[in-house]
Amino acid sequence: MSLNQFMIKFLTTIALLFSIPAFSQVWKEHYLVKHCDIYKFNTEKVKAYPGLLCHFFEDGSFLSAAKLELNYFSKNKEILWKIPGEYHHQLNLSEDGKRILVLSSKNVTDDKGKKIGIDHFMIINKFGKIIHESLADWLYKTLKDSPPWSNEELTHFNSFYEIPKLVEKGLPDYMQEGNILLNGYGMGLFILSPDLKKILHHRKFSISDNHKVHDVKVLPNGHFIFFNNLDSRSTEQNRFSSVIEMDHKERIVYQFPKTLDPTFFSLHMGGVQVLDQEHWLISHAVVGSYIYSKKSRKIIYNLYQTHFERHRFLSAQQVNLVDLKGFMNAQTP
Repeated sequence: MSLNQFMIKFLTTIALLFSIPAFSQVWKEHYLVKHCDIYKFNTEKVKAYPGLLCHFFEDGSFLSAAKLELNYFSKNKEILWKIPGEYHHQLNLSEDGKRILVLSSKNVTDDKGKKIGIDHFMIINKFGKIIHESLADWLYKTLKDSPPWSNEELTHFNSFYEIPKLVEKGLPDYMQEGNILLNGYGMGLFILSPDLKKILHHRKFSISDNHKVHDVKVLPNGHFIFFNNLDSRSTEQNRFSSVIEMDHKERIVYQFPKTLDPTFFSLHMGGVQVLDQEHWLISHAVVGSYIYSKKSRKIIYNLYQTHFERHRFLSAQQVNLVDLKGFMNAQTP
């Protein structure tokens, strides 16, 4: 090997070594959010706010969806507005950050006169005005021979996102920026018009047994990504979960784990956050969350402590890595 070749190889190696901590340093300046609890990257709990689902803003204000109401707090923890409801699973913002997408439940009377819970979708502005809302009963009625989710719930939706700006060309008409994605566990994926009044598309993913999936979202490249609770390749002896990225024709682009493993299984909850093109933050309902490198196919950070409290593991819907520097600085003591 010549001196020039050696120097090129040496400098390339050094560059790679220093590029890894560069990513890590950005992550380490962010915070992990589980429900309404905030953790440092090292999983040390910083603060626990009231509620089941929260979103924190740079000005120190925050949204908190509790069991029976959604509250918007000022940075001084004064309630600016509230909306009653039985909130669950997800509280997200629109792509422009101006609207709140939240899942709730209501009790309705079924055909037999029995009270039963059904999902209630709301899109709200930051002043507390409900812009669009809909019950899930009309979605349920479009499905043939679909049984109720349980004796207590007619439907069980777990994902509520706005489709982002898409860079991929040649996508189907329903894959457009601003359309609404709603995922029903066992019911399938619905893509609705922005006002929640029209079904533009419905499907059940073939890679999942009866569409048992959580946290379905659309990426800017038009791919779907989701936590697949019951992979359709499961058997009676071994049941598997997986994290799937696939295109709109359901061709798998990437999956975790590469080889299905019965030790990676959770029939409930779960999610995945795309940190960048190469890294995912995967949330497992029970064993915790971890950052996974797609390129090396390795877990590079194990964050299980977010699920470990009072000397035992506690289930969690999802953990996200969020830049909360502005919020933390704005919060009054």
